[in-house]
Amino acid sequence: MKNPLQRGLKRVAHRFISPKLLKHQIALRNWRRGEIEIRYLRQLVSNDKAAIDVGAFLGAYTYFLSKLTPYVHAFEPQQSCCEFLRRAYTKQVTIYDCALSNYEGVVAMRDGGGKQPNQGASLSSGEKSTARHSAVNNVADVTVRRLDDFALENIGFIKIDAEGEETNVLEGAAETLRVNRPTLLIEIEQRHRQGDIYDVFRDIEAKGYRGEFIIDNEFRSLTSFSVEHHQHARLAGDKSKPYINNFIFRPV
Repeated sequence: MKNPLQRGLKRVAHRFISPKLLKHQIALRNWRRGEIEIRYLRQLVSNDKAAIDVGAFLGAYTYFLSKLTPYVHAFEPQQSCCEFLRRAYTKQVTIYDCALSNYEGVVAMRDGGGKQPNQGASLSSGEKSTARHSAVNNVADVTVRRLDDFALENIGFIKIDAEGEETNVLEGAAETLRVNRPTLLIEIEQRHRQGDIYDVFRDIEAKGYRGEFIIDNEFRSLTSFSVEHHQHARLAGDKSKPYINNFIFRPV
């Protein structure tokens, strides 16, 4: 949790520093203190195939994917994030200002309408609709599409951070997965799901994938993952336990 001074400095940086410069600072911060999977992207991506960043936010993954792959397709529903990304990345990256799921329409997304980006903004708290609603109480209407609608080709890697919407994103990407067989990096947390997290793992592996996660700087088989040990314990306050929420699925 950032203290008020840190939050204030971050707001000032985003207001006065050029996105072209700020993207490097964001990348460095995430390399040092962000998700460990960023450091292993070179082992996950294909340097001759494009990558997809679902839930790009301010581009922590977009930055490194743009260095490792020939092209990046970045999807982000928050308009403030999209404006930042478009100013930060003028080459080799296409920004799509929409959310991804398994349907096409408009959703009222909580915490997506403020001027400051919200990393926890999610369709899961929204309400599906085919007509626009008025944005009130920091609720923004966002367009929702299926990844398959874009018919993207030569895809070697997809990262998904959708705050509980990941299974719907995959359902809407069925044809993309079938044709391209990309490696997947997906954030999956039991606290964001009504069903069992292990059912999600089984569904993805049934598509012809093998699951892994990174712990202690090693790739471990998904069979050694325990939701009690690797998620619930840390959330219950045991800081000696790791918190694993990113999972790698390689095509087999």
